[in-house]
Amino acid sequence: MNWKQISQYNQQLRQVVRERWKTNELSIFLIEYEDALENATKSLLDTEQAKMVFLRINAKSLITMREIIVLCEAGYPDGAFSLSRQLYEQMIHIRFIMAHRKDPDFSDYIEDYETNGRYQIYKYNKEMAKVFNEDESTDLQKEYDDLKKNSHHTFPDINKHNDYPEFPGVFCNYEFS
Repeated sequence: MNWKQISQYNQQLRQVVRERWKTNELSIFLIEYEDALENATKSLLDTEQAKMVFLRINAKSLITMREIIVLCEAGYPDGAFSLSRQLYEQMIHIRFIMAHRKDPDFSDYIEDYETNGRYQIYKYNKEMAKVFNEDESTDLQKEYDDLKKNSHHTFPDINKHNDYPEFPGVFCNYEFS
């Protein structure tokens, strides 16, 4: 087989995948979803902080879905399947936000979600400092101290109103020592 034959085979395979899994239609749906997302966010959520978190999660979900489409069309279903878990987790976060947007503690959930994201970035930066044999900077220590100071929310009764009992404390998976 020469390169031209391989290229033709790949094009035929992509066409079969597009027809079987309707990836073109899915791509069109994602574009329509993006257009509707902004208006829905404005009408469903009250605070700017909640809107930004909701949009950020949805943006990650859209990117993940597009990556899944590309991997499927290119003939890498295993890679697409591994991303489906990430998409599933993002959908859980979206569902949690929508289910609890009227809760009196909703702003606390959003704050903790953002704190968790900042903590994940802190852990990554700390690990990178070790990899590159750098001393932990004062900025990194200051970030850690700021996270500890601002992370005061706890959810002792979260399972009472949690729609996802298999994910207790879905937004609070950070630990400070």
